[in-house]
Amino acid sequence: MKKIFFTGLLVLIDQLTKMIISSFFMGFKKVFHDFIGFTPYLNTSQLSIFNNELDMDLSNVYLSLINVLIIDVLVLLYLYLKKHSNQTSIRNINFMFVFMMAGTSCSLIDKIFWGGSLDYIRILSKIVDLKDIYLVCGLVFYFLWAFSLKPKTKAG
Repeated sequence: MKKIFFTGLLVLIDQLTKMIISSFFMGFKKVFHDFIGFTPYLNTSQLSIFNNELDMDLSNVYLSLINVLIIDVLVLLYLYLKKHSNQTSIRNINFMFVFMMAGTSCSLIDKIFWGGSLDYIRILSKIVDLKDIYLVCGLVFYFLWAFSLKPKTKAG
């Protein structure tokens, strides 16, 4: 139940932040030393890795269906990893699940309600949002979990 609460809280923070930015800060830009800044931008063309990196030009409908499929896969992956984790590594799996579910849920909400992703955090030449940060955090916790596993030794 805690995981659902924290996932929902992260989604709420992401969406409230976007509502505030959309209402009050859309024309505002501030960049510090060409490294980091605040640059609100409604991204309606490069909505996912499938369109951005793989140049597949998929519509919002297909991208939304992929999001739903990814959510389903995340739940199954979480259940599998949780079953095969020890008590010391389960915390990383829980954090991974919360951040990945929040990021993926935000992505789906963005496509359905915003028609794109309201990105606003500029890092070098990329503009991202909290959803993207959530997904990166989820991957970090996955790798922390994976590196915490002790390899099984062969009995010989």
